[in-house]
Amino acid sequence: MPPRWAVVAVAVGWLAALGWLAHDAWLPWLRPADEPAFVVEVADEVAPEHFAWTIYRNGQRAGSAETKFAPRKDGRFELTTRLRDLELGYGKVARFKFPAFAITRFVTPDGELLSLHGSGIVQATVQGREVKVEASIHRRLADGQAVGEAEFDHAGIRIMCPLEPVRLLSRTVLVPLQPGQKYPTLRPGQTWRATHVDPLAEAMEGAGQSAMSQIVPGAPPGRISLSARPPAVLAEVLAETEEVRSKDQGHTCRVIRFDGDRVKVRSWVDVADGRIVRQEADYDGEVIVLQRE
Repeated sequence: MPPRWAVVAVAVGWLAALGWLAHDAWLPWLRPADEPAFVVEVADEVAPEHFAWTIYRNGQRAGSAETKFAPRKDGRFELTTRLRDLELGYGKVARFKFPAFAITRFVTPDGELLSLHGSGIVQATVQGREVKVEASIHRRLADGQAVGEAEFDHAGIRIMCPLEPVRLLSRTVLVPLQPGQKYPTLRPGQTWRATHVDPLAEAMEGAGQSAMSQIVPGAPPGRISLSARPPAVLAEVLAETEEVRSKDQGHTCRVIRFDGDRVKVRSWVDVADGRIVRQEADYDGEVIVLQRE
């Protein structure tokens, strides 16, 4: 039997590790949700608001984007992001180019999701072979879940596949490369749960499987199955503010960190007006940044 001091040391180390795990990994999820309100100003109810963004991949300029926040006659609001010339990798297996890809979501005046759509051209290069795919992702709200289907069209072969339902855990829906509209005043340490939905990742996965079906001899066409992604992410406002520049203007920002299984996103929110000026997402080790111009 080991000496008593060794047993005590092991027990103390185990308790310390358990305490650290509870403090950093479990307790934040158990705190009362403090979800920020969805902010709509009087001007937002009258006219669309547009912003231009520069996309950076691993620190290098890699494309551009435009966002629009617009009211509709039926009382809904439309948030649209148009990505151009974005390129992403999937490890060493494949590369994906998005000459144009649009993400649109419709929300209520309270910010609750009604539907979400992603569509565009995906050029997938797998094992040196390039395949051009038209991708469409459609989700709608049903019984507290975002359900829907995906469609992929390659060389006239149209493939339809159902999307795994995503249970809406909160009013807030995080789309990694679609900055939200505006936040109210944020407080350091403020936390809430958000639902993660990523039509861009689903388009990549479908395009990659379409490409593989053309490469693998004898592979049956039209069989695509998109994997389920954990929908829950924890949002936390960090303690320190950070300075961000857009063109010649400086912004003092609160930083929101969104963390979940395979999901790492950060948003920099201007303390002066509550608008996002920078959003960063990690795609399998490739850091994609949208920087407002």
